[in-house]
Amino acid sequence: MSDNDLGVMIRRSREFLEAGDKVRLVVSFSGRQITHPEFGHRILDKVLESLSDISKLDRERRLEGKKLIALVSPERKKQDGKEENKEISS
Repeated sequence: MSDNDLGVMIRRSREFLEAGDKVRLVVSFSGRQITHPEFGHRILDKVLESLSDISKLDRERRLEGKKLIALVSPERKKQDGKEENKEISS
């Protein structure tokens, strides 16, 4: 996978996450590539690291057949200085 392809994957994933959507990351192995899944893990590591500021990992990566799959969702940040705890008046 070239650096440009990886950059496109990260940029598109970031767009979806900023829109509030979940993203499923899939690395497909073809032929005998499945004998070295560590290369797919490295690719997912790079993507997950670059998206870590706006996302959280929903489902750990796992190998399903010849596909390595991970699921990330947007991380909800607290609203600017607003507290969610409400005081109860008696």
